[in-house]
Amino acid sequence: MPINGTRRERQLDGKEIIELWAQMGSLGRVHTYYQNSGKVNPRSMQPYDNSSLWRAASLYMIESPKEAREIFIAQGDTKTDREWDLFVLRRAMQLYRTHRTTFMRWVVDQEWPREYEYLFKDEFAVKDGDYDYFKNTVRRMPHESTNPNTFPK
Repeated sequence: MPINGTRRERQLDGKEIIELWAQMGSLGRVHTYYQNSGKVNPRSMQPYDNSSLWRAASLYMIESPKEAREIFIAQGDTKTDREWDLFVLRRAMQLYRTHRTTFMRWVVDQEWPREYEYLFKDEFAVKDGDYDYFKNTVRRMPHESTNPNTFPK
């Protein structure tokens, strides 16, 4: 459990769900698999529902789009690069539809191509200066390669 107690750890592994989804062909089958294997939500002791599985898989997909694509390609997915980009972008728009700041930080952090801006510009009220603003206010963590004194060896 986190120290501050305000955030819960993710209980579902999005990568595992994506892998099962790609193998089985549908999220409904993954849900049935989870029910049959007895996996339950440890907080409620109830089986996971479809929306929890969808959300965990979607979060993994938008946070690690390249890895998620490799998983789907390994299972025979035939989406083009553009189709995959649109698939991931729409997923992010669904997840963050009420969180403009989070969505814009995701766009900037993922260095999302501006060619797709027409899809979300109106919905998220994107203005010309937003990219610069969110680029300058993004939360950055120090990397060991740039600051060797930050992490113990």
